[in-house]
Amino acid sequence: VRILCAAASPDAGLRVPAHGQLLELEGKPGFLLLLLEAYADASADPQGRLLAVLMCKSVVDRHWNTRSGQGMSVEERTQAKGCLL
Repeated sequence: VRILCAAASPDAGLRVPAHGQLLELEGKPGFLLLLLEAYADASADPQGRLLAVLMCKSVVDRHWNTRSGQGMSVEERTQAKGCLL
């Protein structure tokens, strides 16, 4: 959540490195599940929770299908569906 909030910061010194970290993490297995956990954490910063769910949508749009060669594994998709239902 801290990285998500930093990525939305008006301070470029915080925003640019955080955005780079998110891009790096996006392609790693389990990232979608971490975002879903961040969203589900009621004690987290509300802005961070909103950013987590918005990033979830983007990750799903880009990586759900394996056509790009960088898609999510069937296992990760099944776990994400379980979190959402």
